[in-house]
Amino acid sequence: AVGANSFCIQLDFQEIILRKFVTRVHRNVAHNPVAQAVGRERLRAAILDVKIKLYLMEDGEGCNDFIPYCAEMLAMVSIASKIDGLSGPDLAKVRGGLSACNQISSNGKYDKSQTVAIACALDSAELLNKKLSVDAVYHAAKTYKEMLNESSQHS
Repeated sequence: AVGANSFCIQLDFQEIILRKFVTRVHRNVAHNPVAQAVGRERLRAAILDVKIKLYLMEDGEGCNDFIPYCAEMLAMVSIASKIDGLSGPDLAKVRGGLSACNQISSNGKYDKSQTVAIACALDSAELLNKKLSVDAVYHAAKTYKEMLNESSQHS
């Protein structure tokens, strides 16, 4: 119901990623503009790293660890955007990139034809990240973790 609910990945890998991007801090720290800038910069740096890796990957290469990492970033931004009531072409690109990640993940091999879609989605995720509220990101992380727990129970 939240937009990324069809994307099901291994829980242990996702827990590592959630700890990397979403850290529990005191509310005063979360609303500190410097802390917010640091968090946004971390996401920007992670997106840049992922895009470089995307363009270096070969068609048919195994990607069981990498594509879930991309999907995690896109899913978090998609859920937080929905919580904040954001819409538009950037969110559509993020969801399209998430769909491309889902297709690649189900195949288990990288599909080079999806590179541009995922890279554009990551660019849009970075733009949306600048508009997201701290509360939306927190609730997106919580929602995504619940979705992962539900999908692991159904597996």
